[in-house]
Amino acid sequence: MDINSSKHKSLKNIAIFHHQYSYGGVDTHLLALINNWPNKNDNFFIISNNDNSGIKNIINNQTYKNIEFFFIDELDQNQNDFFFNFKKVYFKLDKYLKHKSINTFIINNGGFPGSLYALLLSILNFNQKLNIKKFLLIHHAPIFKGKIIIKFLSLLISLLIRIKRIEVITVSNASKKLLISNTFIKNISVINNGLELKKFQNFDLLSLDIFKNINFKKKIILGMIGPLDDHKGHYFVLDLLKDIDKEKFIFIIVGKGKNYSQLKETIKNYDLKKNIILTGYLEEHQYSIIENFDILLFPTRDFEGFGYSMAEAMYLKKTVIASNVGAIPEFVINLKNGILLDPFDKIGWQKSIANCIEDSGLRYNLGTEAFKTIKNQFDAKRMAYEYFKKIS
Repeated sequence: MDINSSKHKSLKNIAIFHHQYSYGGVDTHLLALINNWPNKNDNFFIISNNDNSGIKNIINNQTYKNIEFFFIDELDQNQNDFFFNFKKVYFKLDKYLKHKSINTFIINNGGFPGSLYALLLSILNFNQKLNIKKFLLIHHAPIFKGKIIIKFLSLLISLLIRIKRIEVITVSNASKKLLISNTFIKNISVINNGLELKKFQNFDLLSLDIFKNINFKKKIILGMIGPLDDHKGHYFVLDLLKDIDKEKFIFIIVGKGKNYSQLKETIKNYDLKKNIILTGYLEEHQYSIIENFDILLFPTRDFEGFGYSMAEAMYLKKTVIASNVGAIPEFVINLKNGILLDPFDKIGWQKSIANCIEDSGLRYNLGTEAFKTIKNQFDAKRMAYEYFKKIS
């Protein structure tokens, strides 16, 4: 399809509601979508909360010319009176969408049901004066807590979808299966996430003060990237590494979260202080640092809708050792382009990490195949074009 044809030169004003408090794959997905959007004549309007820690990643790294950010104070975390603030949020957003002549509205909020604001703001689509022609609801990694309320919310969403023909999109077959089995939503499209296949900027670890006194010579660098949440498996990995030869590796943990202080204490108790570096959140180098890893560990215990840090490591020909959960098996094939393990298989994880540390040939073979997988199947240009077709 030729997007430069007269059929696709018509201007679209696309609003994307992006309300969240943390950072992660949803931000990377949105950034890749905007930067690779096929029709450069379209305008994007990103609506968010001021204390969205992931929005900086989008603002600092977006390359799309026609983009505007709109922040609503009432969406901030400290404004926790939802029912009182919803009316204010609704009218502010309604006024903004009218002023910008929005004709496409996208809710992009991660796990089901996402932000309650995102859910209830879908009623904006009932306002005929807004003239919204296309309405997309994107789910990433569905997480279901409290089955009764989830069933109620999914029933409400399904009614909205049927009445107003809202299109539901998710990022993997695993996410689709989970949504269908746990909600009343049945008509769901899948558009796989895509990675921006660009040359990653060279990044020297020693350029950061936290690494200047570290001796990386003859060391294999292990890494994890993402929020320091319980389900990500940081403590599990520390328990494994305490019994692996400490002369062989350095383990870099990139990210922030409530477990930072407790992780530092665990590292001390396991006598791993010389082997492990907690960097905190590296705003500028959060993902370019992967280029310095030999092995990326992804021991998540929970459902995973995609895993951008894994995809980026694979594109950079790094060895990935990951949990066999959620959508991960859709792009990591065990012993072909990575290693997949049960998230609670301590012996399996320990052996796999030790083997990959020792065997450079294994790392090379897995990394080479990983690169081919991402390049051929998970390109952001392909992803953006699929979304473009949905609203054309």
